Amino acid sequence: MTYAAAAALIASLMPLGARYGWAFDLAANFRVQYVVVDVLLAVAFVIRRKHIWWLALAACAVFSAWPLLPYMALPIDAVAATPASHHTIKILSANVLFENHSAKRLLAIVREESPDIVLLVEYTPEWAAQVDELRATYPYRLEGPIKSPWGIALFSRLPFDSSKAIPVGPSYGVQASVRTPDGPLMVIGTHLASPTTPWRAGVRNSQLDSLATRVARVSGPVVVVGDLNITPYSPLFQDWLARTGLTDTRRGRTLSPSWPVQLPIVGVPIDHCVVSHDVVIVRHRRLPAFGSDHYPILAELALVPPAPPEPAPPADKDKGAVPE
Repeated sequence: MTYAAAAALIASLMPLGARYGWAFDLAANFRVQYVVVDVLLAVAFVIRRKHIWWLALAACAVFSAWPLLPYMALPIDAVAATPASHHTIKILSANVLFENHSAKRLLAIVREESPDIVLLVEYTPEWAAQVDELRATYPYRLEGPIKSPWGIALFSRLPFDSSKAIPVGPSYGVQASVRTPDGPLMVIGTHLASPTTPWRAGVRNSQLDSLATRVARVSGPVVVVGDLNITPYSPLFQDWLARTGLTDTRRGRTLSPSWPVQLPIVGVPIDHCVVSHDVVIVRHRRLPAFGSDHYPILAELALVPPAPPEPAPPADKDKGAVPE
């Protein structure tokens, strides 16, 4: 048990080096698991009256839990009030898994949830051949099927004022100015590299930089959505949010993981919807599994009404008067 405790302590403290090394950042993604293991081991050492060990494990549990607190579900914030006379916009994002050969279950989820915008990543020609139903319901679209994990497609029932494929490091994403009932909304959909090696982690980080630069060029409400292959608990992700001024739609609502479906014990939230300050987060939900290794996510949003113009200062009646 001592060896297990030592390993738990080391793993819990590894995120301290997240900004300086690939393995440390990878370790930062599993803080929920560290809290559980640290607490269980601490209880075991309390029973055995090994005070130094349980105190150290309890301290590490608190350290690991700290980045989770902003994402804990708070009843007061779980569902935000929609601005009066404004519409909600539902965005569904799903990594369909390029090795998943059936769209049937995801199409059923889309029918049930009726989102306004649907983003699909790992979108292959095989999937493109199965989604005529989406094309009928979502007439505005941008599709880039590829026989690899880097295909992507954006479907919308709201009109596009403009849309284009955009480079995001070695892959690409989609960017569309969507005409909502309450004004334009820029939607950027993407799929970043998974940080499974130091090189791939570097690619993902450069993709985050590219996205930050793109977001900075957008004036007005913006949403970045997709599989970002990073968790909210990574200091690199928090640095990116601070740099872009975006807010994760999970914040204050859920810790729900989005990957891997088949191994929930190590589940982490890597599929995201992040929004600018002029977008109200109404709700964030994880949707049912559909055959991919990712769960789809659904964010319900509303645009912040523009501030009323400040009243003009009263005219000075004596200004310009000719003295007697």
